[in-house]
Amino acid sequence: MTWGAHRRTRLGSAPNSRNAFGSSEVDMAGSGEAVTPGRVVLVKHAQPSLDGSRPARDWELSSEGRTQSKRLADHLRSFLPCRLVSSREPKAKSTCEIVASELDVPMTLVDGLHEIDRPVLPIMSASEHLRFNAGLFEVYDRRVVGDESAREARERFERAVRSELERIREGSLVVVAHGTVISLLVGGHNDVDPFQLWQRLRCPSFVVLERDSLRLVEVVDGSEAGLFGDGGG
Repeated sequence: MTWGAHRRTRLGSAPNSRNAFGSSEVDMAGSGEAVTPGRVVLVKHAQPSLDGSRPARDWELSSEGRTQSKRLADHLRSFLPCRLVSSREPKAKSTCEIVASELDVPMTLVDGLHEIDRPVLPIMSASEHLRFNAGLFEVYDRRVVGDESAREARERFERAVRSELERIREGSLVVVAHGTVISLLVGGHNDVDPFQLWQRLRCPSFVVLERDSLRLVEVVDGSEAGLFGDGGG
């Protein structure tokens, strides 16, 4: 199953007036000039090489993940022009570097976009990984895995995303990051169960949000595929 066969799920109604960037055009301050609000696109990194001897934060992108990243870039092309930023974790950084090269845009590494830190763990089956992470979503204010609670991770990640949004007046913000923090942010602003969303976000996947409200517009996931890619979050 290839990235090109991943399922796109659209939630909510789209604006009536749409431009080439897939977002509504508005007249700012009565200037008569159309300004594109753009979107916030939160991307889960491509498939890493799983290594039970190292913490997930240090995992590198696999050869499969590099191929996925090139296909991913084609799906993100519709969000140009954009500001492209990434978590500093190697699997996210490498995903973003490939996307940046394919789209011929600059990229920036940004603090605060990392995943909830997890200790060195043995490689788990999909069902074991599911059970292990369930507690994090169930106990929102307790540090279940790593050194952050779900609430702390979401607030830290959202601060980083909003800080980047303040840097751009128009166009989209594309953020290459990690499944848990993406799901927590989306769940905090939408009637969406973050644990269910986390289960859908394979490597790679992305969600599209309205720029100002962070309302969920679309989820692009790999749920039709046999592509296992939980990849440490």
